[in-house]
Amino acid sequence: MKELYLKVQHWVDACSRIEDLGIRKHQLMDRLQELSPDAFAEALYYILRQAQMGRPAFKEVMDAVSDLEPVIARLGRPFFSEVYTYARAKHFDDVVHFLRQPRPKRGLKTTALPDPNQLANELTLGQRKAQAMSPDRQTMEQLMFDPDPSVIRRLLSNPRITLPFVVRIAARRPNYPAVLAEVFHTPRWILQYDIKVALVRNPYTPPAICLRLLPNLRTQDLREAAADTSLLPEIQEAARDLLQKRVRQAESSP
Repeated sequence: MKELYLKVQHWVDACSRIEDLGIRKHQLMDRLQELSPDAFAEALYYILRQAQMGRPAFKEVMDAVSDLEPVIARLGRPFFSEVYTYARAKHFDDVVHFLRQPRPKRGLKTTALPDPNQLANELTLGQRKAQAMSPDRQTMEQLMFDPDPSVIRRLLSNPRITLPFVVRIAARRPNYPAVLAEVFHTPRWILQYDIKVALVRNPYTPPAICLRLLPNLRTQDLREAAADTSLLPEIQEAARDLLQKRVRQAESSP
């Protein structure tokens, strides 16, 4: 595996120097998709392990690695089923957690949420998407409750919105999972640490997204996620496992 790890090191070093997250993501995933399922699992294990050890280049590419959906769509779920099976057989717990796609927590209401501004009923989808680029603060405030992901996508690209505004969208409960997924998939915002924390701690965020964001969290935020009973047990378990690894790593450091 040494040759594979050296190859992955080279890919990561090159991608970490790319400033644009979208380009970085495409470059890294184009390299990873060349691998067999077993090699993909090994590469992912190496990236996650090195990032947890604090290697700067590997930490830099974690935002690109976290968004696996495009490569899953390209390679297919049977391919990733093989990756997952290999990771379990090798006891790559970090990879197993990273690839899990558990069902949302039971009892969460995720459809037909109340819209306090009633814009979804009063305006057409096209009108709401057009207004999402408005510089008017009140209009942006009203549209943050929109149920349609395409409206939120436009809103997130509005140059006038700020980090606190997007944190409010990411932290809002109840919420639409598809809306929270839009926040996750927006490079401008997922690079912000506060957005990562808000998404992980929101039980309405798709569980697979939470699991892939966990390795990016600081120790205190991991500890809080591990103790948060509003989250799925699988997310709490993954947070506890990461915490234990960090403790062991700290104890073994000189």
